[in-house]
Amino acid sequence: MNRRQRDAMGWTQAELDVADVMIWLRGNHGRELSHADIAAGVGIPNGHRLRRAVRLVRVIAANRGDRLERFMPSTDPAPRRVSVTRCMRHGHGDEFSAATPCPPHER
Repeated sequence: MNRRQRDAMGWTQAELDVADVMIWLRGNHGRELSHADIAAGVGIPNGHRLRRAVRLVRVIAANRGDRLERFMPSTDPAPRRVSVTRCMRHGHGDEFSAATPCPPHER
């Protein structure tokens, strides 16, 4: 199914990818995750489809008050030169994240 074709339920592949990534990231709250980790966990090839889904999930998370960080070098010394992100749910963050609600005008 290409990204414009719809399945039996009326969803496009792009919509299904976004939903799968959102659900999987919710279960991995606070962990450092690379594109390869997300691809393996969701079952989407590590490429354009995955990166498009992650970009859309970042926007959706921000609208919900959650936070999906930008990909940055890992703080763990073991995986060298690996870019990772963290998903932080609203109210369950660390000192840099979504622990405090955003004012309504910033959502």
